[in-house]
Amino acid sequence: MRAVIGKGKLEGTVRAIPSKSYAHRYLICAGLSGKEVDLYCPLDSEDILATADCLRALGTEVRRNGDYLQLKKGHLPDEDVIRLMCRESGSTLRFMLPVVAAMGGRYELYSEGRLPKRPLSPLYEELTAHGAVLGKQGMSPLSCEGKLRGGVYTIPGNISSQYISGLLFALPLLEEDSVLRITETIESSPYIDLTIDCLERSGIDPGRKDERTFYIKGKQDYDLEGSFSIEGDWSNAAFFLVASALTGGKVVVNGLREDSIQGDRKILSVLKEMGFVPAWEERSLRILGHDPHGIVIDAREIPDIIPPLSLLACGIEGTTKVINAGRLALKESDRLEAICSILGSLGADIEKDRESLTIRGTGSIRGGNTETFNDHRMVMMAATASVISRGDIVIEGTEAVRKSYPVFFEDLAKLGGRVTVL
Repeated sequence: MRAVIGKGKLEGTVRAIPSKSYAHRYLICAGLSGKEVDLYCPLDSEDILATADCLRALGTEVRRNGDYLQLKKGHLPDEDVIRLMCRESGSTLRFMLPVVAAMGGRYELYSEGRLPKRPLSPLYEELTAHGAVLGKQGMSPLSCEGKLRGGVYTIPGNISSQYISGLLFALPLLEEDSVLRITETIESSPYIDLTIDCLERSGIDPGRKDERTFYIKGKQDYDLEGSFSIEGDWSNAAFFLVASALTGGKVVVNGLREDSIQGDRKILSVLKEMGFVPAWEERSLRILGHDPHGIVIDAREIPDIIPPLSLLACGIEGTTKVINAGRLALKESDRLEAICSILGSLGADIEKDRESLTIRGTGSIRGGNTETFNDHRMVMMAATASVISRGDIVIEGTEAVRKSYPVFFEDLAKLGGRVTVL
């Protein structure tokens, strides 16, 4: 689909959608518990639906009841091979693959879009070294047979935190005890903290000795039951927080937790360093400030909010450099290339190298036509760019936004965005 976003001001209040990261984790813990769980999660995205579909395939009843997702134990399917539809959700694939390997049996995990080509190594090799029999990487479906054994699992921390989270979900299910060791620099570590938070709420002891070492007892039982609320999503709210900064605080975001452990809450410290002032009133947040300036942004812990921060850098005067951003190339698109291409096509002065971006902000961009590389965050970045554009922005491939924020354009329109979807 194509959307035309007219130049113009944004003003008003928008509510943060439920955290996709927390929703994945709560769904998996609830499914493994087998007890009745009500999750307050008033919005479905393609990624959340993918995890729910996989749990259904494994015998969990998952149904939508108003603003709640309700889960309870169902019946295991009487099938020789259980098929899990992961869609384009990297979290779903990387979490569910270790889980089903721990459960044992025969499975096929289907993925779409760029996901089959995104890396699974070295998680793939660790699973096969401990009893899983996996099909060829890069293919959909990916077959999984055999059953994981306990032992020592070693995973580098600088490729994907999702590998670590997947093993943390799976290893407590094994008959034997395990040790999980993390090597190299740990990137996106707050996502590991989210997993640990959900595990502990589910009665699982992840056995964390230190930042790099987990001693995980086998034969643990998941015990999640009752009603839980999925807090607001800092990653997706970041686009409207940037819009707030660029409009002098005229955009207000509701529903975020000031004490959240979500890693992308770090956007507040980045905004402060750039000269902005986050202003809270209960759970309402606007971004104020004067005389903003360019800075050096380390992408190591915050890869998902580099797109909105790159846009923000275009909307202020001065040079901003994004460093340690090599992992952005492994996302739904090569985001280093996509950010540079999209903002450049809209008139920004931006260049990239292998692990960094350099943005020479002028306060505005020209506007124009752009593609979005089938990446939901690129769609939102291009659309939010209308707040600093001197002309209309025409965006191709806007359907990608359904992956994480299917009502994004509706929320943008509520703020006064001139949105025409063709």
